[in-house]
Amino acid sequence: MKQHKYPLWSIFLIILTVIWFFWDKIMLFFTQKAQKELAASNAKIDKDTDLLLEVLAQDRLAMQNLSQKIEDLKDNKDDDTKADGEVNNHYNTTVYKGVDFQEVLADEYIVKGRLITIKNGLAYHFNPLLEENYLKATGISLDNAPVGETLHIQVEGVVEITNWGLTVNTNYYAGPAGQLMPSAPDGSTTQGVTQSVGLSLTPEKLNIDFSVSIINQIIT
Repeated sequence: MKQHKYPLWSIFLIILTVIWFFWDKIMLFFTQKAQKELAASNAKIDKDTDLLLEVLAQDRLAMQNLSQKIEDLKDNKDDDTKADGEVNNHYNTTVYKGVDFQEVLADEYIVKGRLITIKNGLAYHFNPLLEENYLKATGISLDNAPVGETLHIQVEGVVEITNWGLTVNTNYYAGPAGQLMPSAPDGSTTQGVTQSVGLSLTPEKLNIDFSVSIINQIIT
């Protein structure tokens, strides 16, 4: 049986005809594929953009917080540059140096420069006639304060009270209503306690020392 052979040009023509017939579908396929890839790329770009915006927002918030902390530190530094021991109150300003002090409410009218004791969280003049005040000396009043007002009390170190009138190089002891007395009471004839207050360095400065606290023993 004789086989028919097609010339090459006819085969090429057939291929071109097939391509021409399916050209729209081929182009549509590649166009849709490109659109899908572009959409996926845009979606990724949008996601990355949202993530970047979120990171930038967090960084901005962190910078704002950091700026606020820096401002707070500057404010605290400015406060620290004030003179050590400056106490403002309704009556006067008392300056004292590098020491610990307490703030407490006065339960009686407190006079500046007196020995103070604290009972139930309230301030009173130290009363040496009461044995219950044994070892209860707390500090020196730095200002005057009526009942219910805040009182500043220096509890250690060198206390300075303007125009205090101390005798230099003298050991002071607790007297009536927390007054500073230049000599210790006679424990054999006086009830209560003998309580040291400190050593005067100048007429306005006293080195606080509460180490001596003795219950008096009256001899009959």
